[in-house]
Amino acid sequence: MKPSDKYLFNSSVFIIVLMMYRNSWFPGASFVESFDVYFITGIGVFLLLLNFDFNNLFQLNLNILSSRSIVFTLLTTCLIVTVSVNKFYEFSQLWYLVRFLCFLVYFFLFFVSLPKILLNCKDYFFKFIKFFSVLGSYVAIFGLILFFGGIKPAPAYGENFVSFCVHPNYISFFLTTTILCTLLILYQKSQFSPFLIRFSLIGIFLQYIAQLLTFCRAGIIGTSLAISIFFFLHYKKKALIIIPLVAILIVSFVSSFIVAKGNVSTVSRFLLMVPAYNMLVESKSAFLWGYGPTYTFDAYAYFRDFFFIAEKVNNPHNTVVSMAIMFGVLFTVIMLFFGGSLLFKGSLKAITVKNKNENVIYSFLVVILVGLFVQGLFDSALLMPEYFDMQFYLLFLGILYKLTDKKPTKILKEFFNY
Repeated sequence: MKPSDKYLFNSSVFIIVLMMYRNSWFPGASFVESFDVYFITGIGVFLLLLNFDFNNLFQLNLNILSSRSIVFTLLTTCLIVTVSVNKFYEFSQLWYLVRFLCFLVYFFLFFVSLPKILLNCKDYFFKFIKFFSVLGSYVAIFGLILFFGGIKPAPAYGENFVSFCVHPNYISFFLTTTILCTLLILYQKSQFSPFLIRFSLIGIFLQYIAQLLTFCRAGIIGTSLAISIFFFLHYKKKALIIIPLVAILIVSFVSSFIVAKGNVSTVSRFLLMVPAYNMLVESKSAFLWGYGPTYTFDAYAYFRDFFFIAEKVNNPHNTVVSMAIMFGVLFTVIMLFFGGSLLFKGSLKAITVKNKNENVIYSFLVVILVGLFVQGLFDSALLMPEYFDMQFYLLFLGILYKLTDKKPTKILKEFFNY
């Protein structure tokens, strides 16, 4: 691995950890919040320039007439129109501009560059998985000690598991990711030490218990659904026996955590859709092109107050709806088609491949994207660069994108040979 690739790998992990600290109750978190997107944009641009490949600008393996080329051309066009239709409002303030650039940096860093590095050097792929799996276990242990010790670092959510975070929804997204990373370790034993395998058996149990204690329904449903789909893709016909057992477990045990919060939050989530709906139907321009990734917050706050919505948040807590009001319905439909097609291809690969390693990797990539997306239907964090969810989603989507290429390179073929 080239030194520049190592810098990019280590810096990408650092960015994720920094965003985790930014959303924690630890000392200095508010200070990190004051410069987060500025720092990420700056370091991201530096890393991209350091790894710039003039021979293959985007490393997306596109050709002019391919469906992938058409999709990226349409998405780029929609983004340009969104910015121009909204009178370049995203460039009117420094913070707006930097945050807009942060979206682009994340795309090139986590969707384009990092997947290429991890696929070229599979040891680093498994090192990434190991790091966040182990971190997830320690986060769960730390949080469970606080929870059962009666220590409430986030008093507003005293009855919920929060660990290092200031909100149970934040830690729930992280646990969804780390639980599935730990699951991958348990099914790729040849890549990890016997000690780590034993530690992961305990870790995945503790992480799932922690997920339940967040009482975050979206996280519990997303994680449970993802694990069920993994069993189906991996065991295939045998899953007809396993999945009903998992379903019984969920209904008899997990469901009590899902309904524990009652119906209040469900009603509040529904009410948050009212401002978003009215934003979209205000004009044809708003419907097609949205309000921009940052000005959206101001527009949403205006409509929220106009309709006397009691919950003072600046987004509808739904990734799809948030994408629509940010970038427009046209961009959102194309993105859903693009993501859905990759999930379909990945699922088909997982079911049809005979190589066990391929099956496990494809199954993992599909379920982690599904789990996070399902959770994103109840939260907008996947579209917020200030959090630590978008990075994971773009990374695993980028890896799946490259692995499902019709003409895989020699390097991609070697990725499964171990």
